[in-house]
Amino acid sequence: MYSKLPLKFVGITDNFGLRTHPITGVSTYHYGVDFGWNKYQGEPVLASHDAKVVYEGYDSAAGNHVVLKYTEDKKTIINRYLHLKNRAIVKKGQKVSQGEVLGYMGNTGNSTAVHLHFEYWICPSNYSYKALDVSKYAKNPLNYCYLFDDQSASSSSISKVKKVIGFGTSKDESKNQIRITGKYLNCRSLPSLNGEVLGYINLGYYNILEAKESDGYVWYRVGTNRWVAYVKSVVERYLIDNKDDNSTTEDDNVENNEINTDDSNDTNDSNENNNIDNNQSEENLSNYNKFVSTKDDYYYIYLKKGEIIYFPK
Repeated sequence: MYSKLPLKFVGITDNFGLRTHPITGVSTYHYGVDFGWNKYQGEPVLASHDAKVVYEGYDSAAGNHVVLKYTEDKKTIINRYLHLKNRAIVKKGQKVSQGEVLGYMGNTGNSTAVHLHFEYWICPSNYSYKALDVSKYAKNPLNYCYLFDDQSASSSSISKVKKVIGFGTSKDESKNQIRITGKYLNCRSLPSLNGEVLGYINLGYYNILEAKESDGYVWYRVGTNRWVAYVKSVVERYLIDNKDDNSTTEDDNVENNEINTDDSNDTNDSNENNNIDNNQSEENLSNYNKFVSTKDDYYYIYLKKGEIIYFPK
């Protein structure tokens, strides 16, 4: 599950990191992101992820606030939602679902205007929440939480957020479908590696509306101008003409360059790639294009200078 930004409309009013405190005027570290200003003051605050409430209360700094906890990749994730208008409408010990209303944006505690201060902590496994640990574990929420299809962002904020595309559907054996099983697969505007990256395709089942071959991949259209490449490690195919179509095919032999990795994600180490051995004879490689990296960099995948990959013509 991708974590979701905690408001229907996202307007970023203060970033994560070092800043001049708006009340004290002193340079301090801001351990969250502030969201504010929209059509009205008091927008519903939404749970970013399926989680459990581990704290709900008030103090003079955070105001009315609520803290959620869940586990991901063997780490404990803490989300804090500060300065709520009133006490949260959820209680300690309660389980909540992603998108569930927790309370409403407010101006309580050490605050200068109506806004939501939102924090994202990455903590050790089985961690027990302590408010004073914020400096140890807080990370920039914009690196871990995403803008979904049912959300919007201000013109000044849209370039700062990452997007997740689609919601998936139910499994339907009467239709050709794919199932996205792993994160960080790009959804593109065209069936090509040159297509604009719209965001990461959300997990779940999608009806196949069209299929095309390009750049060594089979591409599937799952919406209007929304295409994903078949990458065996993160995509399963359920085709009517072949009920079990998750076997290796020619397009599996292409290096998985649809998976984007960044500093916050280490889940793609197990990609099942069948790269062509560089030691094969030229005769065996005649049907493949050759790419040589000119420097250590990301070329859809990370390559060191001089590394070679082959892919079908």
